[in-house]
Amino acid sequence: MKKSASLITYLSALVIGIILLALHEQVNLLKGIVIAIGVLITVPSAIMFLSPFFSRKNSEGLGYASWLTVLVAAAGLVLGIWMLVMPSFFETAMIYTLGVILILVGAAQVVFIFNASRPYGANPLWYCVPVLVIAGGFIVLFIGPKGVNSWATITTGILLIVYSANGLSALGRECKVDRERKQLGESDSDTGELSD
Repeated sequence: MKKSASLITYLSALVIGIILLALHEQVNLLKGIVIAIGVLITVPSAIMFLSPFFSRKNSEGLGYASWLTVLVAAAGLVLGIWMLVMPSFFETAMIYTLGVILILVGAAQVVFIFNASRPYGANPLWYCVPVLVIAGGFIVLFIGPKGVNSWATITTGILLIVYSANGLSALGRECKVDRERKQLGESDSDTGELSD
């Protein structure tokens, strides 16, 4: 369930990045950005919110998902739906929202790469893209709405595309490592059966 939420997030970031690059001179772009970000927040939050109801249960009948995760997912769901229903409310704070989102997704990708690379460790180059995304978020925050127009949308579009490509490759690496672990586990069980 977490991998599907990550995949949806990365694909949504890719689509939003392409849209930002293609439409960076449009007048109503900020409203479109608010709606796109609302979708980007709503879909993974809904998946994370519903995952405990469809996940395996432990001996006490509770799902393995943390209730803190469910609470955060519910907050994300409310925020995403609010952005979809009232995009004009968020337009004035859009530039700051973009900066904060870039910082958050960059930090989340650092954590994801760190977790995906265990126990082998990741090449330090894997962390370059998320660090650049975080730096871009801080730049957007410091420049603010007056100094940012099409520059912010172009930069954000590029950063979202690079973030998405980096995340998809890390997700692919994690799936490859999981397959290798399963194959090693199966071969160990096969050799155990032969030795008996």
